[in-house]
Amino acid sequence: MARVFFIPVTLSLLAIFANYGTAKVWERCDLARTLLHTYQFPRNQIDTWMCIAYRESRYDSLHINKNIDGSQDYGLFQINNRYWCTNSESPQPNQDMCNVTCDKVLYSLDETIKCIKIMYAKSRNTWQPWITYPYCQKEDITQYTKGCTGL
Repeated sequence: MARVFFIPVTLSLLAIFANYGTAKVWERCDLARTLLHTYQFPRNQIDTWMCIAYRESRYDSLHINKNIDGSQDYGLFQINNRYWCTNSESPQPNQDMCNVTCDKVLYSLDETIKCIKIMYAKSRNTWQPWITYPYCQKEDITQYTKGCTGL
């Protein structure tokens, strides 16, 4: 009896997780290689992006942070729901400049990358949208890719 119940539940869970292919805590070298090779980030920016991802989420694509202004930040790069993504908890007015739901940011690396590229471009190719960037400027950011092969 338990096996009959177990199999459908297991298959249902597998189907759910299959739809959320990139929801995970990334291993740093895997994320660095993915940014470089899959998403074609310039090599001279990888250390900075890795520092930001580490400081914002500890490489956790499901990380959510609640801010004192009532907004929330989502995913690897902590995309804010007041300015960049939207959901039912978004403060109004919501700008949704990435034209993406915050859930997609959590579960789709493709959507996350599209959004952070928009954020970077709209800030005149700077890391100004990320409050952790000044901390990255003060440290040796090569530590985030040190020892990673294939970079």
